[in-house]
Amino acid sequence: MKYFICLSALLFSFCLSAQQALTICDIQGTGLQTPYDGELVITSGVVTADFSASNELRGFFIQDDQCDLGRPGSKGLFVFTGSTPLPVEVGDSITIAGEVTEFFNLTELTDITGIQVLASNVDFEVYSIELPLARRTGLENFENMMVRFEQELFVTDHFNLARFGELRLSSGGVRPIPTQLIDPNDMDPSGVSTSGNSNVNAVKVQEEVNNNNYIVLDDGSTVSNPRPIPYLNPTTGTLTAGSSVENVEGVLSYSFDEYRLHPLEEVSFELVPRAEIIQFTGEAPRTISLCAFNVLNYFTTLGEWGAQSQGELERQTDKIVSALTTINADVFGLMEIENNGDEAYNNLLLALNESLGSEVYRVLNNESPGNFRTKNVIFYNSNTVEPVGP
Repeated sequence: MKYFICLSALLFSFCLSAQQALTICDIQGTGLQTPYDGELVITSGVVTADFSASNELRGFFIQDDQCDLGRPGSKGLFVFTGSTPLPVEVGDSITIAGEVTEFFNLTELTDITGIQVLASNVDFEVYSIELPLARRTGLENFENMMVRFEQELFVTDHFNLARFGELRLSSGGVRPIPTQLIDPNDMDPSGVSTSGNSNVNAVKVQEEVNNNNYIVLDDGSTVSNPRPIPYLNPTTGTLTAGSSVENVEGVLSYSFDEYRLHPLEEVSFELVPRAEIIQFTGEAPRTISLCAFNVLNYFTTLGEWGAQSQGELERQTDKIVSALTTINADVFGLMEIENNGDEAYNNLLLALNESLGSEVYRVLNNESPGNFRTKNVIFYNSNTVEPVGP
């Protein structure tokens, strides 16, 4: 199959001849940024992944396995199509004309003026990457290329999963926070210092080890708060840290200061079961359950640190209330509640008690400390505990 689309009112020949012909390797160069930023070019490659939908990346990826600069460098390019997807399919061999752009450190082709499909169902290479990396910038040599991690990787961070549909995967298990293992105050592990910085360099070394041992697994989407949330166990609705996946494959992109792997097929995890929930039982005096809970900037003042709209605030409130009622602690220490008198915490307290059908929880007498935008608040179950003292 051969066809050509000229995306301007000019003649077919001008669409091709008005730009310099470069390979993808030329365009990418060997540094972190393209040497041809802002220039009009013609290049060729095979379409490896298509994320052109309006709720996706709004473009597709091409790869030229034949180009070679004689030294490390990427063979892939992202073609940004915006709101006007181009008629291409994975496996199409194409020649395409447009402007090279370094978009927040992602090399891409934009403002497309013409595209010619030369053949279909063309094979392309999938390149192997292994964690840990010698250095993180080494991933630049695979930017916009189809890659596979031929190893077992573990979920080491899912903080942004519900918000942006992304995970961090690492080799060798869940990566520890450096100060979980290393005391910044003591070079001697048995030391008892609580101040000082005699061992900060060891913390920084472990931090660098962690930085070279993860990849962001993304969902090829630009949607915030995706529904359904990707990668969750369909039975339990969860994905526990430590769950693993082997030979994960996709196209490697870059955005928001991270290299991101966008898979083309469903990713299947070997799931780690959730830790057993301890049931508190026994006669009086009974065990009291305490829970520290970060509500992640619970603000009733919209458009600032927390929710940007009333709908977002309602969703945040519902999620927190669902978690608090499930945990069912006697005392909750809540962090990052807006420091605006009693407005924010009362909003949450009312929603919590409404879900329980009565005034189960109360707030410990709480002043508004200082001028910082957030504060800590204590809720307690008035049926099981009571305040003592002033």
